[in-house]
Amino acid sequence: MASKLINNRILAIFHDLATIPAAWFGAYWLRFNLGIIPGEYLSAAIETLAVVVVVQAIAFRYFGLYRGVWRFASMPDLIRIAKAVLVGMAFSAVTIFLVTRMEGVPRSVFPLYGLLLIGLLGGSRFLVRWSRDRGIYTGDCKKLIIVGAGKAGEMLVRDLLRNREECYQPVGFVDDNIVKQGGEIHGVRVLSSCDEMIDLVEQLEVDLIVLALPSAKSKDMRRLVGLCEKTGVPFRTLPPLDRLMSGQVTVNQLREVSIDDLLGREPVSLDWDAIELELKGKKVLVTGAGGSIGSELCRQIARLRPASLILLDSSEFNLYTIEMELLKAYPKLKISRCLNDVVDKAAMDRVFSSAMPDVVFHAAAYKHVPMLEDQIREAARNNIQGTRTMA
Repeated sequence: MASKLINNRILAIFHDLATIPAAWFGAYWLRFNLGIIPGEYLSAAIETLAVVVVVQAIAFRYFGLYRGVWRFASMPDLIRIAKAVLVGMAFSAVTIFLVTRMEGVPRSVFPLYGLLLIGLLGGSRFLVRWSRDRGIYTGDCKKLIIVGAGKAGEMLVRDLLRNREECYQPVGFVDDNIVKQGGEIHGVRVLSSCDEMIDLVEQLEVDLIVLALPSAKSKDMRRLVGLCEKTGVPFRTLPPLDRLMSGQVTVNQLREVSIDDLLGREPVSLDWDAIELELKGKKVLVTGAGGSIGSELCRQIARLRPASLILLDSSEFNLYTIEMELLKAYPKLKISRCLNDVVDKAAMDRVFSSAMPDVVFHAAAYKHVPMLEDQIREAARNNIQGTRTMA
């Protein structure tokens, strides 16, 4: 791997050094209107070429042109190239002036040289990136259509174009936003609205449909899933936005549509001023404080400045984890913890008599329904008996 990286870097250096004389003589050629360069000027160009190559190579090295990887070339790389070329051009002009007093070197050659060199260096890098991103699709690649030309769709198609392990060829987007229709994202066209997806799947011989709408409402998901089912083609979706932990969308995150996607709760806007007014300065008890719901409740409550926050959970590790997190985030908040089971009535009586909470959030419950279907006794004990004890 290291030897391959070194070889690629050496190849890049030789390429860049070769572009310097190409740009230098090209600038003379443009200066003389794409005609024959007069002998005296051609001789001066050849004599000064060594100076230009050496100075420009030093500038390339100084500005770190070889730290970047060509297949990931971006705007910062182009800016770095422009800086290196402009500095190299300026120092070359000064050096040539000191040595030859610019005899046989027209002043207009330098800006032409700079533009040509930036074009050659930047163009080659972006050509490599474009070819890598586009990929070379074989007959074995699956054709897919992406529903949703938003941010998630853009990140997904970018990953699909780069991914070499999974061979997918995005043939188009569908989106109900009229403004996006007819446009392109990374060279993939937004073909039409979602309602025309059935015809498109047949025309383009699509093998897979991807729903790239992680923030879609459940009502919209049901409509789109209905359209996908009518096509008779397999379809996949991305997790909801709150589950996309990395903030990046990749082909590895594709999954089948679950019942939660179709029956999901719509977001609710909360009146935080009223909630803060209710909780500020009061003792708040949260049961199941170490669970996924309870821990998030604790985080939200902690920032509302309660007098104290009592954490109650039957899991030692979960209780310790949320306590350490809150102590670090809110060092001035008074926090106490109780390692107890909500089913234990005696323990709950002791907690309430000692802590005397003003507000209780009961989040100590098992919530994974498929698992609980064959664990009925424990589900009833914790969810029903525990809630009854707390009440």
